[in-house]
Amino acid sequence: MKQIVKLIITVVVFCLSSNLFSQNLFRLIRPVARKPFSVHTMPATIQRVTVVETRNIERAVRVATLQSMRRQQLELHQTAMKAYPNIRVSYMVQDINQLKCRPEQIYGGYNYLKVCTNAIKGKEWEGINKNKSYNGVHHIITVQTLKVLHKESLLAYEEGKISLFPFFNEMVSNAPGLFHQLHNNPVYRNIFHNSKVQLELYDTGGIKAILDDFFSNIRKIQIDNRFEPIPEDVIKGTYLEAELWSEHFGLDWIK
Repeated sequence: MKQIVKLIITVVVFCLSSNLFSQNLFRLIRPVARKPFSVHTMPATIQRVTVVETRNIERAVRVATLQSMRRQQLELHQTAMKAYPNIRVSYMVQDINQLKCRPEQIYGGYNYLKVCTNAIKGKEWEGINKNKSYNGVHHIITVQTLKVLHKESLLAYEEGKISLFPFFNEMVSNAPGLFHQLHNNPVYRNIFHNSKVQLELYDTGGIKAILDDFFSNIRKIQIDNRFEPIPEDVIKGTYLEAELWSEHFGLDWIK
């Protein structure tokens, strides 16, 4: 009964505090210890509310139930509702235990990673949004690219391929993201901020082609700079989140 009440309250708060058609809303629901995390410290618990068209609920569940080394999915609830004008949508509420780790060991959309910057403590996280190396969360698909892809999303809405109106700010907020030590390094600008290449990749292979190219280049960067490889669960989780995101906004995952 407590969980049902919790679900109802969360959905109501979600609807009142954000646009009804937001794909994801994240909030920290357990206070974070002031001292840095250790293996003996309680992890940060982040609550996620996801809204998708009911026809996409299975993919959303696969995203939610992925168990990674440093991100543990806890309780998961879902309920079907109708949104104006008579669109069948499903809401999912889940609690995520995010363990303390280095920034590049976390996966998720841009908004989830932003919440993590406030939820996790430790040397690597101090001033991460102003840090000259990480320079905050990196949009894997650049904002300039997203501006063009949003037109594709609007077209998908007009043609009835998606039923929920694709607000640009929600598209950007939920887009695939990543932390990387060399994000702000001008030497690697063409890897992190090349909109022209990304649009060419999308036209020939879809969103997956952009991610394939990005992670292929990241693997080379890791080797060249003698960095540890990006964990496979981070890559897998990023792909799953990105596929759900592209489906929600009417973009082509694979062409």
